[in-house]
Amino acid sequence: MAVPGKVEWPELIGSEIEEAVDTICVERSDVNEICEIQDGQPASTEECTTVSPVTGQDPPVTVYITYVLNDQGNKQITDPAPYIGTN
Repeated sequence: MAVPGKVEWPELIGSEIEEAVDTICVERSDVNEICEIQDGQPASTEECTTVSPVTGQDPPVTVYITYVLNDQGNKQITDPAPYIGTN
């Protein structure tokens, strides 16, 4: 169910990024960019992906996700929780 105005997802800490992105995009259909950054790395190393361009939306709605690599080499969400922010 969409949660209007939801801006962070602490319940997703510990999840893998792929499933978290699916959850976020269902809850906030206006999200159009996901930026991932590995914990402990400078912000300049973030990788951003357009997930659903929304025509005429300015500025874009961007979700920032901090992750660590787990033992299987997958991206696992860590603190801070995924949140909507601005560049």
